[in-house]
Order: sequence, then C-alpha cells, then structure tokens
Amino acid sequence: MAAGDGRAGDGRAGNGTRALVAAAAFVIVVAGMKAAQPIVVPFLLSVFLAVITAPALVALTRRGVPTWLSLILVVGVLMASLVGLAMLVATPLGQFLENRDDLLSRMEVFGHQLQTWVDGLPFLGPDEHGKPAFVIADSLEPKAMFSYVAEAVRNLGGLLSNSALILLTTIFLLLEASGLPTKLRAALRDPETLLADLEGCADDVNRYMSLKAGLSLLTGVSITLWLQLIGMPYAVLWGVLAFLLNFVPNIGSIVAAVPPLLVAGAQLDGSLALWTGVAFATVNTVVGTVIEPRVLGKGLGLSTLVVFLSLVFWGWVLGAIGMLLSIPLTMAVKLTLEGSEDLRWIAVLLGSGSDARTRAIGAGAA
Repeated sequence: MAAGDGRAGDGRAGNGTRALVAAAAFVIVVAGMKAAQPIVVPFLLSVFLAVITAPALVALTRRGVPTWLSLILVVGVLMASLVGLAMLVATPLGQFLENRDDLLSRMEVFGHQLQTWVDGLPFLGPDEHGKPAFVIADSLEPKAMFSYVAEAVRNLGGLLSNSALILLTTIFLLLEASGLPTKLRAALRDPETLLADLEGCADDVNRYMSLKAGLSLLTGVSITLWLQLIGMPYAVLWGVLAFLLNFVPNIGSIVAAVPPLLVAGAQLDGSLALWTGVAFATVNTVVGTVIEPRVLGKGLGLSTLVVFLSLVFWGWVLGAIGMLLSIPLTMAVKLTLEGSEDLRWIAVLLGSGSDARTRAIGAGAA
C-alpha cells in the first residue's frame, strides 16, 4: 500500500514538474517573441500573405498556367493592392497631419464647451467646493490622440520600409508551399495526420480572412460614402481606418469611430457629430450583428473570452500587427494543440461552448 502511495505521489510530482516546465517554456517563448518583434512581425505578415494568396496560386497552376507566371500574377496583384491602398491614404493623411495645430485648437474649444455642458448636469456638476466632478480634458486629450496617430504612422513607415523583405519572404514561402507535402512525407513516418491538420488550419484561416476582408471592405466603403455625403472632413481616411480596424475583433469598430467623432466635434457642428455617430453605429450594427454572423456561419470555433484575451495578448506581444492577426494566430495555436493528445484539453478550453459540446457528443458516440 505504501509503495502504491509512493508511486502515486511520484506520478503527481512528475505531472507537476512537467506543468512547471511547460509554463516556463511558454514564458521564455513569449519573451523571445516580444524581444524579436522587429523580426517576427515581418515574418508573420509574410506567412499571412502567403496563406491568403496560396489558393489563387494553386487555382492558376491547376488551370495550366506555369508556376512562375502564376507567382508573378499573384504577387503583382498583391503589390498593386498595397500600393493602391497607400496612395488612397497618403493625401488625406498628409492633410490631416498638416492641419494638426488648427484641429488641436478647435478640439480645445470643443472640450471647453463640452465641459460647460457637463457642469450643468445635476449628477455630474461641480461639488460644494466648485471642483468639477468630471474633467473632460483628462479624458479628451487631443495631443495624446495625435501622438497615437504619429506612432501609428511611424509603425506603418517601418513596415513599408520592410515591404521588399516581406514580399520576398512571401514569394519564397509560396515556392516552398508546393513542395512541402513531398518533404513532409519523406521526413516523417506518419505525415498524413500532420498534412491534414495543416490543410485544415490553412482552410480555416483562409475562409475567415477572406470573408472578414470582404466584410471589412463593405464597412470601409459604407463609412466613406456616408461621411462624404454628410460633408465629414477626411472621409476616405476614416473609411480606410474602419476597414483596417474591422479586422480587430470586438473593439476595432469602436476604436475606429473615436478619431472622426473627435474631429466632427472639433468642427463645432453638433449635427455633423451626430450623423457621424449614426453612420458608425448603423454600419457596424448591420455588418457586425446582422451580416457577419450569417456569412461566417459556424463562427471561429473560439469562445468570446478567448477572442478578447487573444486580442490583448497578441497586441502586447507583437503590437498593432498582433492585434490584426490575433484571430488567425489563435486559430493556428488551437488547431496545433488539437493534434496533441497531451495538450488537446487546452484546445477544448479555447473553443466555443458549441464546439466543446460537439466534441463531447462525438466522443460519446464513439
């Protein structure tokens, strides 16, 4: 009996040691990714671009187009899209930054007027010492907003400076993708399971990103047209911002509405600010609540909490690009964990409730 208890204790100790080693390895890997962010981010962007463009390359080669010509066509369309997006944003962004001082002064006036209105409210007015209960200037910081914009521009400039490296890496990844199954079959004893997992992961990421790109484009175009209709300054810039931030789950569409609402308030035109808010609320509600669930169908296979936490985690590790790629990265991690018997329980915890129930029913039937 004592020997049995000893073996059980050794087993528990071994499990605890493995858990500690796994946790330590996770911390080391995350710290390494954060430290190597300048290298990891361009590589992940290359992988992302390779994954979403690979189906077009495969479709062209299956139609008899030579591989080299298919690669040139795919990369050419990709480059044209990126250059077109940059040219679309360059002019309004330059005008926005050029009018920085005027916008700052207008926002200060708007802040004072808003503070006067808040002080007149019975539940937010000044206390008995005349001190405001809620100071607008502490929350509405135009200089901070412009510093965020400047930082985003610098980050974008850094990515553009690495664009040649990103495109070159994407080309090599696309070239390697065609020969990867053959290499895996030669290197592994049982490669079919891994190949099936990789194909499933690529299909899921492709499906999500292609549909999300279409919905984001619909959001950006709708916002641009609506804002141009009401005479909102820099409408194209806000539409492109809405398109990009719509890739960020949960909070992206909300964050995209903040800068144009502040600029609309700085125009000291209440109707402009009102219609700007109505534009974002209507478009995001229709696209995000009505259209997106029907188009995406079964969803991401991730719980809502995991989606939000992945946004925070990848944003902290990889910055703004990590937030944009948080869902594909988390889906890839989940599908990788599903392929391991020891770590499959983590994939179940990452999944949605319906996904977990489906697995439980399937296991019971088996």
